[in-house]
Amino acid sequence: NNIEFNLYSDVKSIIDFSVEDTLNNFFYQYSPFYDQKSSTIYLTVRKGDGLFDDENIYSIKYGNRGASVIVPFEFLNTENNEGTISISQSGDYLVFTYCVMDFKKNSCDLFYSKKVGGIWNAPRKFDDKINSKFWDSQPYLYNDILFFVSNRPGGKGGRDIYFSKRLDENEWGQAKNLKMINSQYEDISPIMFNGIFYLASDRSDSYGGYDIFYSSSPFNKTSFSKNVGPKVNSYLDEIS
Repeated sequence: NNIEFNLYSDVKSIIDFSVEDTLNNFFYQYSPFYDQKSSTIYLTVRKGDGLFDDENIYSIKYGNRGASVIVPFEFLNTENNEGTISISQSGDYLVFTYCVMDFKKNSCDLFYSKKVGGIWNAPRKFDDKINSKFWDSQPYLYNDILFFVSNRPGGKGGRDIYFSKRLDENEWGQAKNLKMINSQYEDISPIMFNGIFYLASDRSDSYGGYDIFYSSSPFNKTSFSKNVGPKVNSYLDEIS
């Protein structure tokens, strides 16, 4: 199916990209988030290639004079694994993934922190309206919606994208499966920007492995996801 999609695809690319080498100083760097308010890129870093190597959140600030030095986001990082940060448009609310690693399982949940008086409060774990006993990760904030990925039972595939709507300052609604977007394959890395929803999936209409897909109406019952095209996607994996 992937080969056939490659051969006969007439998808027109909607995204161009360029590589910024100032970011790529580690063995692995992924799940980038750009905070427009502070002109800062946050990303997840793993310094080694081992499955149990420590993951931490790093940041790098951009300005008129170029990029600053990439540094660890010490406020969130611990001896366990942290990654995939997302910050609200107001700049005073953040979410991220916190994982406890051992040789039996990788237990990941979503945490949040509020900024009060310019200082981030101690992170707190979301309740069971969002977190489950399974793998919950890759959060993304968009206005009053929190998107994330989970492999909990009841989904359409191995990993599905879920969403929760913010009810008030301190409460979020029950997480729901984003059924119109998810497939029987792996669906991960949700991001929404300027009303366009992006995800990564290894479904059959990819050029191979994971590709980036998009939808202009992720909550519409008649919506479906399209491949962004070969300027970004290849026969290898494109995610995050």
